Amino acid sequence: MELSRLRNSSRRATTWSACIALATADRTRAEAHTHRARLELRRWRGGSRLAEALQLIREDSWSPAESHTRVVIVRGGLPEPELNVDLTAANGEFLACVDLAYLDFKIAIEYQSALHARQYAKDVERIERLRAHGWWVIQVTSALLREPERLVTRVSEALFERVWRGEPIWPGQ
Repeated sequence: MELSRLRNSSRRATTWSACIALATADRTRAEAHTHRARLELRRWRGGSRLAEALQLIREDSWSPAESHTRVVIVRGGLPEPELNVDLTAANGEFLACVDLAYLDFKIAIEYQSALHARQYAKDVERIERLRAHGWWVIQVTSALLREPERLVTRVSEALFERVWRGEPIWPGQ
């Protein structure tokens, strides 16, 4: 299932949204189990899309936007980042818990939403603290999530800058 085909077709875009919605249900183990059982019984219309979405579920995601960000990155052909990672300085000092991270490359990915407005100053200071300790911080907004190619390019460029030599593979290219 190609990302570009999903976005360009209203019917398939709805399917893509459904896959994202299912993938963000990471916190509900029982729900995923029920869907897997239905899939095994072949009683689910769109079973191949369901199977794909089930593979994207992670139980340690803290928010739908975080899951959506991770899914876009992975479907863009990049390695899967770790979720909700506590980062510390060389001396053991706690720096931050970040939404997504590539620990080997010191790249953190943070979803910033309007809901964080009250803690904006703390977020700015936290990100500056990470950068002072050599972390590359990519900030993701809802606007960036609506442009998945831009998000994948941004993450890919950071990975390449930090010496990752994998090939980003956009489906259909």
